[in-house]
Amino acid sequence: QKNETPEILDRFRVQYVNAISNGLYGIYAFSSKNGIINNKYTSANADAGIYIGQCKPCSTLIYENQAEINGIGLQGANASKELYVYSNNFSDNRTGIQFLSETKEKKSPQESVYIVSNTASNNNNGQAPTTKPDLFGFGIMIAGGNKNFIQYNRTENNDLVGIALVENGDFLPSENTFENNISRENGVPFGFDLAYIISGRPDVMSMGNCFTSNSFSSSSIDKIESVLSCSSAQPGPFKSQPLKKITIPVAPDYTQVPPTQMNKENKPGEIDMVPKKLGKITKPDLSDLGAPAA
Repeated sequence: QKNETPEILDRFRVQYVNAISNGLYGIYAFSSKNGIINNKYTSANADAGIYIGQCKPCSTLIYENQAEINGIGLQGANASKELYVYSNNFSDNRTGIQFLSETKEKKSPQESVYIVSNTASNNNNGQAPTTKPDLFGFGIMIAGGNKNFIQYNRTENNDLVGIALVENGDFLPSENTFENNISRENGVPFGFDLAYIISGRPDVMSMGNCFTSNSFSSSSIDKIESVLSCSSAQPGPFKSQPLKKITIPVAPDYTQVPPTQMNKENKPGEIDMVPKKLGKITKPDLSDLGAPAA
C-alpha cells in the first residue's frame, strides 16, 4: 500500500551546520528515520529552516536549533511517531512551527509528535522570504494532525495566533493535547493566544483535542480550558470565533535577504567524535524541561 513505502535513509545526523539563503529548505529530512538534527542555525530559507516529512515512525530528535528569518522555522508534513522537538528557538520567522497532514506526500495523517519547551515568538517577520505567503503570524500550528503533545512552549507576540489548531483540507485535527504552554500577547487585535478553528465552520467538535494549565489571555473558544478540559471534555459543538484579516507584508526574494550570522557560538563538541554508526533513537528524558524564559 502506498503508505508503506520504505524509508530512503536510515540513521542520520545533521549537527553544527549553518543553512542560509536557500530557495526552499535549510535542512530537509524526507522519508528518513533514526536521525538527529541538533545545534544548527538556519536563516533566510524561503520554505522552512528545518523540514521533516513522510516518516512514520520518524524516530528523530530535533533539539537545540535556532531558526529565524525563514518562511517557517520548522515544518513537519506527515511526520509522525517517535519524533521529539524540544529546546529549540523558532522565532522571528513568518511562522514558527507547523505540523500538518497532507495528500502531497505519503504516510498521512500526521500524528504523535512531542513538541516540548520550544520558543516560537515574534513570528511576524515581513523581511523573511516565503513560498507560502498566507502563512504569517503564527507561533505553533497543528494543521490536521492527531495525537500530538504540545507542552511547555513559549509563544509571544505573534500577530495572529500563539498556538493554533486547524484543519488542512479534509484532514481534521483530533486528540491533540496542549498543556503548560505560555502563550501571551498574541493576535492583538486580530487573533488569539490559543485558537481551535475549522475554516468555514462557526462551531467545532472536541474531537478529543484538549487544553489544560496553559498561561494565556485570549482564545477563540470562550473558556476553552473548561469546555475542552483534558480530563472531562464534552463532545461539543463549541462556538469558535474566526481570525480577523490582516495585511500580510509582501515577502522579498530569498536572494535579496542579507546573510545573517549566528549570535552565539556552537555548543562545545568535536564533530570528529560523533559515532560513525547511529543506532535506533529512543525517547529522551523530557521530564525536567519547562517553558523557556522570556
